Amino acid sequence: MRFRDDVNGLRALAVLAVVVFHFNSTLLPAGFAGVDVFFVISGYLMTGAIYPKVQSGTFSLPGFYVSRARRLIPALLVLCAAMLVWGYFNLLPVDYKQLGTHAAGALTFTSNLMFYSESGYFDSASHLKWLLHTWSLSVEWQFYLLYPLLIMALLKAVGARSGRLAIVALMCLSFALATWLSYRAESFAYFMLPSRAWEMLIGGVVYLYPLELRGRNKAWVALTGLGLIILSLVVLDSTTPWPGQWALLPVAGTCLVFVAAYTGTWLTTNGLVAWLGKTSYSTYLWHWPVCVYLYKHGLSDQPWAIAGGIALSFALGSASYWTVERPGTRRASAVGTLGRWRSRTRRPLAISTFVLVAVSGYTIAKSNGAPYRIADEIKALSSITNVYEYFDFKQNIRYGVCHSVPKDASFAQCIEPGRKMIFIWGDSYAAALYQGVLKVRDDGYPEYGIAQMTDGNGPPFFAVSGKTDEGKPVVEANNDRLAAVAMYKPDVVLVSWLVFGSNAPHEQNQALALLGDTVAKITAASPSTKVVVIGPVPHWNGNLNSKVLDYWTQYKQLPPEYMEYGLNPQVMAWDSFFKARVPAIGASYISALDVFCKAQACLSRLGDDVTDLPVVDFGHLSKHGSVYLMDKIKADVFN
Repeated sequence: MRFRDDVNGLRALAVLAVVVFHFNSTLLPAGFAGVDVFFVISGYLMTGAIYPKVQSGTFSLPGFYVSRARRLIPALLVLCAAMLVWGYFNLLPVDYKQLGTHAAGALTFTSNLMFYSESGYFDSASHLKWLLHTWSLSVEWQFYLLYPLLIMALLKAVGARSGRLAIVALMCLSFALATWLSYRAESFAYFMLPSRAWEMLIGGVVYLYPLELRGRNKAWVALTGLGLIILSLVVLDSTTPWPGQWALLPVAGTCLVFVAAYTGTWLTTNGLVAWLGKTSYSTYLWHWPVCVYLYKHGLSDQPWAIAGGIALSFALGSASYWTVERPGTRRASAVGTLGRWRSRTRRPLAISTFVLVAVSGYTIAKSNGAPYRIADEIKALSSITNVYEYFDFKQNIRYGVCHSVPKDASFAQCIEPGRKMIFIWGDSYAAALYQGVLKVRDDGYPEYGIAQMTDGNGPPFFAVSGKTDEGKPVVEANNDRLAAVAMYKPDVVLVSWLVFGSNAPHEQNQALALLGDTVAKITAASPSTKVVVIGPVPHWNGNLNSKVLDYWTQYKQLPPEYMEYGLNPQVMAWDSFFKARVPAIGASYISALDVFCKAQACLSRLGDDVTDLPVVDFGHLSKHGSVYLMDKIKADVFN
């Protein structure tokens, strides 16, 4: 297809939106929709590259795959190779193992499957995954593999006219699936091809059913499409179910720009837009590792770092474009023996390099991140490559037994009878209290039974629209808990949650108001019940074991017992706010920070053993951490 500057302008807008969103989401709350714009562009262009040739009998399936590989792989290969080399000298084994796994997934275009399988609170924070953004490339490649086969089969089986209608039908089916899944299985909807295919197919539909516009109509339709895209970027946000019906805003806007075919304007031909569009792929590849670097070093909220990170992303994107992308798209212009030699050697060399980098990633993952690079003093800590398995986290919170289970299972097996009862209510942070409650009960308060009704991403609020990790509406989870309180009349309800959780209110006054509503409902259902709110525990910018190792890497010594390095200071503001106000809503408040912290620093370990961490990851209490906390506050919890 001929070059269209309006399409290049869409690329520029899309990459700018994604980059700005990732560096500072408050500027463009739905900048992630830039990826959806890219998907529509891809579907439109690929249909134009496949459909006419299949009709005319000139389409080459191997040729198509090779052309797509030449377009996507070189820049991605350089990124992965550079990250693996850099990571060897700068990353700790747990992080290097993850990078190796994700590099192998990115190069085999299966990273979307990996990130979907890792989604949920057992996953490390997304801002710690250097190659998280490659999920979209995997979705595109999977589409490239299947789409030409689909078109070839349809045209052979039912002909061109019915084949076009079949593509429309598949697009509608994928859109319906995406809308349904975005409310019931958000991670699957976001990462997987079946729920993303409609965005690429709709681009194909626009190509297959062209509309001819003239004069001012072109300008108005193009501006309307551009307006829809920009509107979606600013009025939607990361809490919007995606990629369902709300994704129609940027998708429809992109389609209108295609339909208008309004080219040659200053808006799309000026040097800045042309440059942003041409370098958009490489910029997309390089911007996310820069984001992760800022986050890991506690700079992600610094305006100067954000500005510098954005500038660096575009600079790296330009460098990648000029040194990797652009030369890779040129055909050999040399003739004679030298030209033939270049043609014969280029492909084997490229394939060998690809295999080498992909196998390197796999080997790094299998070696647990090359731990031989680490000094003996911290080797035991650095050997922890899966914190959830090492600390038996699922077992400790009773995952699948009393955490994230249906109501019937909770009532049948998670409400322990006793003369008195403590009821644990909240998300996985509340579930992490169980081991401490159990130990204190067994050691000195045998008259208490323990009830637990907790759900991943299920904070103790009724007026929130999100869903738990298992797909249950949060309001339903809390109604189930309230029904149990009304039935069993526990003596104490322990309430806790992750204040930064995706389903939790992130504004303090709103959180207090919703907490007050929950306390009122509990008191109404069981007037004699004492409600105890456990305040936020220390929250780290990444897994605590990694922060301790980062400290050692930087200062060449173990951190002090109380460490400020890598600690998220916002949690202290939340604690101070709740400490002053929760008693007024009818509940007792216990500050976990008063137990774990001194001044602005918090415990980095609970004993002499450097692996004896108070938290499993960035905030979930370990078993020892849970016991430590509950032992300190038992007099305020148990009557």
